[in-house]
Amino acid sequence: MSIVNLKDVGYDVNISNHFTKKILKKINFIAHPGEFHAIIGPSGCGKTTLLNIIGSLLKPSTGSVELFEKDITNFSEKNIHKIRKNIGYIFQSVYIPKNMSVFEYLIFFAELSGLEPNKAIETSNSFLKEFNLQTLQYKKSDILSGGEKQLVSLLSILISDPQLILLDEPTGSVDYEHKLRIWESIKSLCKTNKTIIVVSHDKKILEYADYTHLLNYGEIFQQKK
Repeated sequence: MSIVNLKDVGYDVNISNHFTKKILKKINFIAHPGEFHAIIGPSGCGKTTLLNIIGSLLKPSTGSVELFEKDITNFSEKNIHKIRKNIGYIFQSVYIPKNMSVFEYLIFFAELSGLEPNKAIETSNSFLKEFNLQTLQYKKSDILSGGEKQLVSLLSILISDPQLILLDEPTGSVDYEHKLRIWESIKSLCKTNKTIIVVSHDKKILEYADYTHLLNYGEIFQQKK
């Protein structure tokens, strides 16, 4: 069973009436349950565009996109919304309201995912303990470091229990200590059969990913395990 299957995916941007820029060219990519994929490449090579297509946030100009073995290329917005419930997306810039503590933020996401208040509290506590983040429980977001915010964002996504987790430069503004903790936390999720796809400039990811994909000039040139 594949979680993601891209077939000859291309993405074009119209620069003017006479010029179209090809961002992605015939991308073929497949990911299965429990795999950790890293997509690396220089700035402007199309990494985030590719991640957005995988996450159903963008439609490809050419080719097809299958998520959870369903071809979503021509899905309506209503049907795509149902698919997105199984996807967790963590962006490079994390926003946590200043007036909320970490615990309140996690409970909010737990209730948003459909948990009853008592269960939401129990689940939030459980995740804080599992990732050894109890010291952050009552801290407000304005005193959290960039790495701490990324870890909290990761927990908020996990509470909704998605099958596919997409991360865009999760260690972009994080110190070395928190980088290691974030990568180790992400890697541990594969043991729960979740599929992880990350785009990053951080070379440390090569030590953790099961598969790395080099994206350049809109094409995946290299793939290795």
